[in-house]
Amino acid sequence: MRCGPGESVSQFRRRRAPLKDLGERLGAWVLAHHDELQLAEPDLPAEDRAADCWEPLCAVADLAGRDWPSRIHLACKVLCDQATEEDSSLGVRLLADLHGVFDDADKLATESIIDLVCAIGEASCADDRDRKHPRINPRGLAALLRLYGIKSKTVRIGGSTPAVTSATTSATLGSGISRP
Repeated sequence: MRCGPGESVSQFRRRRAPLKDLGERLGAWVLAHHDELQLAEPDLPAEDRAADCWEPLCAVADLAGRDWPSRIHLACKVLCDQATEEDSSLGVRLLADLHGVFDDADKLATESIIDLVCAIGEASCADDRDRKHPRINPRGLAALLRLYGIKSKTVRIGGSTPAVTSATTSATLGSGISRP
């Protein structure tokens, strides 16, 4: 994140002394408990890559005892659930929006799809000012749809040949998606 005009941030270098002491104390503690940490298999409230990231911290928390295991497991669960909800909800909402956009059409130009999806009030790509989910562009749409095995192809519509999503893709969109 960048500073705005007139904003200032304290230099990190000035805060290193207390962090260096803390790092040395933590390092000594980890070395003293190295063998136990190597054998640790903490119960993880996450899976896959998230579990790989959280495992060392959960192992340290379990070994530290007191309320640390419950605090770390709660933080892991909340943060991983939040990340999963954000990732999946964008794709699911886009598929639902596309299902409504296609309606009876057998093919639509990519730009038309973007305009129609972004015209939906609750669409995640509707607001250019939203930095987290800015207005989607053709490349972004293609990347999101690729996750679901959907690809555009060049097809003649009227007198032009834009990249389109065709009826076969529309059928894919319709399978298993219910309208909100």
